[in-house]
Amino acid sequence: EKSVLRGYELGYRNIVALGGNNISERQAALIKSLCVNVVISLDEGIELTHSIEQAKKCKIINPFFSNEVYILDMSELPKKSCIFDLDKKTINKAFEERLIYIGE
Repeated sequence: EKSVLRGYELGYRNIVALGGNNISERQAALIKSLCVNVVISLDEGIELTHSIEQAKKCKIINPFFSNEVYILDMSELPKKSCIFDLDKKTINKAFEERLIYIGE
């Protein structure tokens, strides 16, 4: 996926690409197995409600461990297909200002 390659070029090393706009159960299980916090950044133009639905699939909830899950609000950003099509300054600013925490 070009977004992973582009992210890597910009110094982001912990990226996965879905190959679409839906996280499969298998993908969610693999992400959860990493026991890490997650940011879901679907392409611009995708409804926030859909992004929230997908992000909830990656939420770990158990008595011993949970993770933080966020979505990146792509609205009002320059019209590009994904966050890594933007320049690094805009990407960093988006990660600082446009993350939405997804609770239980």
